[in-house]
Amino acid sequence: MRRNKLYLVRFPAMVRRTGMNVSNYKTNILLLNSYVTGIVTTSLPTFNILPENYAEYLKFYGAAQLEAKKWVKTIYTNLIMVPGVIADRTGITQKTLNDAQTYLERIILKPDDGFAVMMFQQDLKDAQAVIDNMISTNQLLLDQLNDYQSTSLDIIQDNLKCLTETMMAGADVDERKIAELISRINALERDIKSQTASVVGGSLLVVTGIVMCSLALFTGWGTVAGIAGAVACGGIAIAGGSIVGTSSRKIMDDKEEIKNAQAKCSLYEQDIAALKTAADTFDKFCLQMDEMKGYLADIIEVWQTIHDELGELHNDVEEASQEFSRQDWEQVRSSLQSAAEVCGRITVWMGDLDISDIQATDAVIAPGMTEEEIRTALKAGNTISFEEYILAV
Repeated sequence: MRRNKLYLVRFPAMVRRTGMNVSNYKTNILLLNSYVTGIVTTSLPTFNILPENYAEYLKFYGAAQLEAKKWVKTIYTNLIMVPGVIADRTGITQKTLNDAQTYLERIILKPDDGFAVMMFQQDLKDAQAVIDNMISTNQLLLDQLNDYQSTSLDIIQDNLKCLTETMMAGADVDERKIAELISRINALERDIKSQTASVVGGSLLVVTGIVMCSLALFTGWGTVAGIAGAVACGGIAIAGGSIVGTSSRKIMDDKEEIKNAQAKCSLYEQDIAALKTAADTFDKFCLQMDEMKGYLADIIEVWQTIHDELGELHNDVEEASQEFSRQDWEQVRSSLQSAAEVCGRITVWMGDLDISDIQATDAVIAPGMTEEEIRTALKAGNTISFEEYILAV
């Protein structure tokens, strides 16, 4: 005799956890876009005094730019499809669980209805198959990211870091002054990242590639697009420069701090700082990729848990359905109802997190503009897909 065994206990929490992960995943995509934009739109400076290892740096930074474009061509499209894939598979899972409930109603009324029990089991297997497909899709993407990072990114990342450390240790360089300038630039970036999380809700406008553009703004060194080259995603504006919007007062304060730190550095030190910041942007791109892999791995783990819970229920029904009491079947029905309802909410949520149509615009956007001014500028700008924008640089 079954004794009110609970099924699918972790299912609702696991599905909600997926929603949280995908929300973070979307923010991660936007940050990766910002770093890619900064990397590919950066033009290295003409030096008065070339650093000793500049030729090596130039080689590896050129490789970094090629890899950033490769990321857009080979991986980006797969990454932005993840919320849509989860929405689609979760919707199918909800439909399958709802179908299973119709057979449960028959079983509760007539426990020896063999056809209803068989179809109920089939629905559970079908739901598992859908989840298997989602797990496999995400695992293939995770494997692709791991392979890309280990074969393409790690060598460039290590070499750029080593080369800039050597530059910083040069006799004509005051590391403390450069460190202060870079810390101000990093503070600006942190302010932007803190706003990026809010942008996912659609209430702010974000501009990406902040590090490279900050150098272009304050040293005359850097990007092709400056603060133009915005990327728009629904109500979000992401550009090849810096964050603007209702909180732009903080951005302007950061800008002033960078100017003050810059004034303490020689022109040569400013150039070294620029090279280190460029290398740091690639480093952050790689670290952000690690975060992306973590979210994917967690999504896989969550849905594997859901898959296993459905499997446990299927196996118990297959092995001992005749031992289920009416109360047991009603408990199963309650669990399935809860699981199906959560799937429905997540399907809607995933739709709100859609990032499959990120666009680039040539609208000119500057720190300090009001939201209305930004909307007007975006409306007047020309748009193309983010992939086209990056690959055309």
